[in-house]
Amino acid sequence: MFYATLVASALQLESVRSAAQFVDSIGVNVHLSYWDTPYGKRFPEVAALLERSGIRHVRDGVVLGQQRVCDEARELAAHGIRFTFVTQPARTAADLRTWAACVGPAIEAYEAPNEYDISHPGSDAHWADTLRTFQKSLYAWVKETPALAKLPVIGPSLTSKAAFATVGDLSAYLDFGNMHDYFAGHEPGTPGWGAGGYGSIAYNIDAAQAVSKAKPIAATETGYATGNAPGNVPEAVEAAYVPRMFLDQFAAGVVRTDEYELIDEGGAPFGTNGLLDGNLQPKPAFTALASMIALLADDASPASLARVPLELGGDAAGIRHELFEKRDGRCYLAIWQEAPSVEPKTQLPLPVATRKVTLTLGEGWQAKRVFAYGDDDALAASTVPRAGALPVAVRDRVVFVEIAHT
Repeated sequence: MFYATLVASALQLESVRSAAQFVDSIGVNVHLSYWDTPYGKRFPEVAALLERSGIRHVRDGVVLGQQRVCDEARELAAHGIRFTFVTQPARTAADLRTWAACVGPAIEAYEAPNEYDISHPGSDAHWADTLRTFQKSLYAWVKETPALAKLPVIGPSLTSKAAFATVGDLSAYLDFGNMHDYFAGHEPGTPGWGAGGYGSIAYNIDAAQAVSKAKPIAATETGYATGNAPGNVPEAVEAAYVPRMFLDQFAAGVVRTDEYELIDEGGAPFGTNGLLDGNLQPKPAFTALASMIALLADDASPASLARVPLELGGDAAGIRHELFEKRDGRCYLAIWQEAPSVEPKTQLPLPVATRKVTLTLGEGWQAKRVFAYGDDDALAASTVPRAGALPVAVRDRVVFVEIAHT
């Protein structure tokens, strides 16, 4: 008993986060009004696959006069899937009220115009003024309309730190800041590949905070393209990176991360960004993400979060980990190497050697199962010994250890 007490006191009390909250941070972009793509041609299959993914938040645009989109959005809402709708400077208060009435329970947020620093018409030489004026109007229209007042308003996405600085502080007119942090084929936890950490999650958060200040940040676009072009990644690498991307973003304080996008649409530059290919066949990343969501999904957050005494030993230097708790008290420790699996420009593979890590838990806690990705890109469980430090093989794909009270 004396030895056990000494071991327990040497372990750190690990902070735990809500598994339900993490899963709720996961979203994906869709384009229901793109009639010439599977979104328009094969909606029933798209809806079934979206439901199968476990993703319950999607992002799309306001498309006035499209009753079919409204009907499809309502159908998805009946299955627990809700929408953030992107606006445009031409939209009026009446437009927003009309659209909200059309989509009904499907709407959960309005978002400012998309990347207006590069999407504005050439005739709008004062685009930043246009955006500032519209953001203030958007916020007022939503908050002053009783039927919409509880909807959060997400700020504008922009494509550079300079553009965010040009727009400036709009924090009084938004509930969430916004960023689009694409990784150009680098691993999601990259420290960046340019001056000042350019390209890293921290760099993009810092850029967005010029507009949102202390308000929480959403990443309404991010993700990976598959294929052999520079900046793309092989499908197997995407399957390793995407679950880590959501974990890394959540750990950095990003409250919602929307993968771009659900389905490949073809064509440059974002035509192969889908979790599904153009024939609606799941890519490995779809399966990997759906499997992680299924493992961690919960109907509510715990009433209070535990603090778990644990230590990662062995070859654990630099190993990333996050700990999540379900409402029933079970905890899941996510462990991974934040290492590149491919060279972004040449696409040459960068093999990630297995690291041998040992997990030691304090008194009153026990590892129950280990969930690792198999050749089918889904998580599979294996039981663990009942006593002693648990050896865990860690590579570039996330491993989950289920932990429970003894």
